[in-house]
Amino acid sequence: MTGDKLALGAVAALAALGLAKRRGSRGEYTEQFADLVRSGDLDYARELATVAGVPLDLSGADLSGVVLWDANLKEVLLTGALLIGAWLGDADLSDADLRGADLRGAEFFKANLTGADLRDANLTRAELYRANLAGSDLRGANLTSAELFKANLTGADLRGANLRRADLRRSDLTNIRYDSTTLWTRNFTPPPSRQT
Repeated sequence: MTGDKLALGAVAALAALGLAKRRGSRGEYTEQFADLVRSGDLDYARELATVAGVPLDLSGADLSGVVLWDANLKEVLLTGALLIGAWLGDADLSDADLRGADLRGAEFFKANLTGADLRDANLTRAELYRANLAGSDLRGANLTSAELFKANLTGADLRGANLRRADLRRSDLTNIRYDSTTLWTRNFTPPPSRQT
C-alpha cells in the first residue's frame, strides 16, 4: 500500500475498531483482524492493533489452511482459534496465547513457540519438526500422532498432555514437567520430571 492508502485505510479501520469497542463487541474487530490475516495482511493487522492500542486478538477466528510462513505472531491472542492445516513454519509464536486452539495437522517446521500457552490445544498430527517449544505450557494438550522429531521441549509443562503415537525421537526433553495423567507413546521412557 502507498502511504496515502495506508493512512486512509488505517483511519477507516480504526474508526470501525472504535465503534466495535464502544458497543462492547470484541468479536467485530477480531473478525476484521482475521480478514486481514486471511488476505495476507498480517503486518497491516498488527499495525492497526498497535495504533488502536488493542492486542492483535484472533481468538476464535477461523484461520484454517492459512499460510503464515515466517510470520511474526509473537504474543498474539489465538485462544480457541481454528488453525486446522495452517502453515506456520519458521513463524514466531513466542508467548502467543493458543489455549484451546484447534491446530490439527498444522505445520510448525522450525517455528518458535517458546513460552507459548498451548493448554488444552489440539495438536493432533501437527508437524512440529525442529520446533522450539522451550518453556511452553502444554498442559492438557492433545499431541496424538504429532511429529516432534528434533523438537526443543526444554522446560515444557506436559502435565495431562496426550503424547500417544507422537514421534519424540531426538527431542530435547530436558527439565520437562509431567505427571501420572501424561500419556506417552508406547515403549517410550521419559526422563525424570522436574518438581517445580
